[in-house]
Order: sequence, then C-alpha cells, then structure tokens
Amino acid sequence: MILETDRLIIREFELTDVENVHVYASDPLVVKHMIWGPNSYEDTRTFINMTIEMQAQLPRG
Repeated sequence: MILETDRLIIREFELTDVENVHVYASDPLVVKHMIWGPNSYEDTRTFINMTIEMQAQLPRG
C-alpha cells in the first residue's frame, strides 16, 4: 500500500532504505527521547529486515 500526497509518500520499507533510516536512527539528538538508539548500522539493518518480514505476514498484526 502506498499513500501519497503532494508533499508526502508513505510506503512499506525496502532493503534499499537501510542507509537513509540509519542516518536518523544513529543520530543521538534524534533518538534522545526514544527507548532505542542510537543504532549501529547492524541494528538498523536488522530492524529493516525484521520489518520487511513482518510486512509479508498474513494477516498482518
């Protein structure tokens, strides 16, 4: 599913997103108030892989 407006696109994660997600997931200022992070590159890759696996589940939780 893709939701798109003039200024925003919401879509499923893809393997090619690891680099972009890691930019913010590894930034201490961005994750300051989160219960996770800052992430290592491996943490981010694991998260993306796990999310992609969850996207394939039927029914989705």
